[in-house]
Amino acid sequence: MRPSSIAFAIAVLLSAGTVAAQESGGSFGGSDFGGGGGGGDFGGGGSSDWGGGGGSSDWGGGSSSDWGTSSSGSGFGSSGTSYGGGSAGSGAMLCFVVFLIVALVVIKTALKSGVLRPRHNRDDLRRMMSSWAPPSPVAHVSMLQLAIDWRERAAVQAVLAQLAATGDLKSRAGLDKLLDSTLGELGRRQEAIRLAAYFTEPFHDMPSCEARFRQVASTERTRFQRELVRADADGVIEDDAEGFVAASEEGQGFVVVTIAVAARRAPSAPGALDRAGLAAVANALAANSPETMLALEVIWTPAADQDRMSSAEMQAIFPHLRSVDPQASAAGLPELGRVTCGFCGGVFAAELGACPQCGAKRG
Repeated sequence: MRPSSIAFAIAVLLSAGTVAAQESGGSFGGSDFGGGGGGGDFGGGGSSDWGGGGGSSDWGGGSSSDWGTSSSGSGFGSSGTSYGGGSAGSGAMLCFVVFLIVALVVIKTALKSGVLRPRHNRDDLRRMMSSWAPPSPVAHVSMLQLAIDWRERAAVQAVLAQLAATGDLKSRAGLDKLLDSTLGELGRRQEAIRLAAYFTEPFHDMPSCEARFRQVASTERTRFQRELVRADADGVIEDDAEGFVAASEEGQGFVVVTIAVAARRAPSAPGALDRAGLAAVANALAANSPETMLALEVIWTPAADQDRMSSAEMQAIFPHLRSVDPQASAAGLPELGRVTCGFCGGVFAAELGACPQCGAKRG
């Protein structure tokens, strides 16, 4: 792959900059933030109770794809980082700050006017605080991002393309089912998940929730140049995967899958994004129903088999991803990320084991 630089606002990362882009990608999704129907670029639809329908599997234990078991992983940094500032949510913090300022202004005004007597300030303040509570969020936007290595890369690319072609994207029931199916397929391949990122954010009004969701989806779709598969409520658009040639320095490659969800149900907020944390997040997302589901977007890159993405390239495109198992190298799995050859000074992907420029093996 020849990475190119694309300037865009990385709203999800709360920063801006120039980021490399993979050549190919795919996506499917839909939304229904109103009262009925799907439609638009994000479609709408999905259904299926977690653990009870076709295609889904258990992230937490007991089934053939137990997301709670230990597995492999090695990455660009320490485990357990969040994507987009953590799960606390800027909306709730802003609401609290505004309330605190208003409360202080009201109390100061009341003291000046004599409505509050100084010796009763504590009791009066307690009564005022207890009589008002910040409104509960009406919806949440969550995003789970997973980097899957060469052992399951091709299988994941194929199954996501199939879900895009066959899924119901015209109802909340269809979206819910697609979410379950996607989580299930990834859960069955958990051993190949090496890196991850996650964030969730609450919203007190639907327009803000919808705007944030679309912002997240749009940002992730700019991480590749050519969309080979796009499915929404209007149908499926496919491009051929010809013209891609895998380079030896890219190795067998990774695929990064992004699952963005807008829902009325409060999601999980794991303390660390390790294997157990992934299980908690996946089960929380899967616990949605057609009644709580508002929008789904599944995005993956690369989408073409011969468009390979090494861990060195992935580190440039997805620098926020972190290892789900920092001890993976001790278990015999190769390290990931960019390394420098001690002989010729060339930079290459750590999983290759040897410098593709001079052939020197990593010491």
